[in-house]
Amino acid sequence: MVLSVFRPGILLPWLASMAFGVLVGGTPGLTATMGVALIIPVTYYMEPLAGMAMILGVSFTSIFTGDIPDAPQDPRHAGIGAGDPRRI
Repeated sequence: MVLSVFRPGILLPWLASMAFGVLVGGTPGLTATMGVALIIPVTYYMEPLAGMAMILGVSFTSIFTGDIPDAPQDPRHAGIGAGDPRRI
């Protein structure tokens, strides 16, 4: 059961969804919830294990990418330019 996750039919969609999650998490205004909502229609036509792997891949990578500090969408930097000494 555990080794069935490492089949190419599951591993490749999982890796592709993680790349999509990085894009979603790094894009200002998109959240992990939106990324999962965008990937759900794709998973309807897949086997269940591959679909769950895709949903988990998008979810955890977009959450992780969205938490990278000093990202432009960080609310601590609102209205402060890059050369401003008040920038945290």
